[in-house]
Amino acid sequence: MNIQFFSISVIKRSRGRYIIENNYMFTRNCPTCSKEICYSNKQSFKNSISKNSDCKSCSVKKQYEKNPEKNKGDENGMFKNSLKIAMNNKYGEKIADLKYSEWKNKKNKFKPGKSNPQFGKSPFKGGGRSYQGWYKGIYFRSSFELIFMVENQNLDLISAEKTEFRVEYTNLDLKRNYYPDFYSEKSNTVYEIKSNQWAEDPLNKNKFEFARNHFKEKNMEYSIITEKNLEYLKNAIGSKYKIGKLVLDFIYDKFINNEIKLTPSSIKRMGKKTF
Repeated sequence: MNIQFFSISVIKRSRGRYIIENNYMFTRNCPTCSKEICYSNKQSFKNSISKNSDCKSCSVKKQYEKNPEKNKGDENGMFKNSLKIAMNNKYGEKIADLKYSEWKNKKNKFKPGKSNPQFGKSPFKGGGRSYQGWYKGIYFRSSFELIFMVENQNLDLISAEKTEFRVEYTNLDLKRNYYPDFYSEKSNTVYEIKSNQWAEDPLNKNKFEFARNHFKEKNMEYSIITEKNLEYLKNAIGSKYKIGKLVLDFIYDKFINNEIKLTPSSIKRMGKKTF
């Protein structure tokens, strides 16, 4: 078994392209197909060795070898079922109606065929994924969170993903838990970092209102931060291209200067991005 641990090496080439020479991760080979498997977490890496586990592809193949009918016919949970029926069984008719209506409304926002502005185009590169990693020991899940942390070092921010900051709220008659992003004892404020687009989403607005009332009862402030509140991005508001380029430059500079650590998927994403 080939087991290695790589360090990071990043170089920047002309025309704004970022090239990754090595990845920061543990690697081992699948005992069945010898494919390289990468791990960013040391514990999961150790567990995989003790279990001598296969890669995902081989694991799935072995499952189907044991049970060729897996997920076929009545073995499939959706067999002779519609989405509406599945929701009814899971949530009950009242809540299912609300969730199904919400799903249908979102679906209908996208025009069919040539009427869709994305018709004939490739999917958005890197869509739905954020740069994630650690800054001064605190985990960030987006570039906006990182920029906020860097710009507000004087606040001595800590992660708010702890039980003491948990907010219980109701959405579509379902009870849910929500953890904000950061807390500052200096400002006595809990912070939520969101892009302006998602901050305006009705479901998020509902969650934010619960949070605002929750922290008010605890004599704490609650603040929602978007790109409009970040000094580094203010002059680029209105241009996704400019914001994207600024974000990549910011991440890259912090990364090569060892001010942040990035997850392996974020490193790979940065290496594929060009402007």
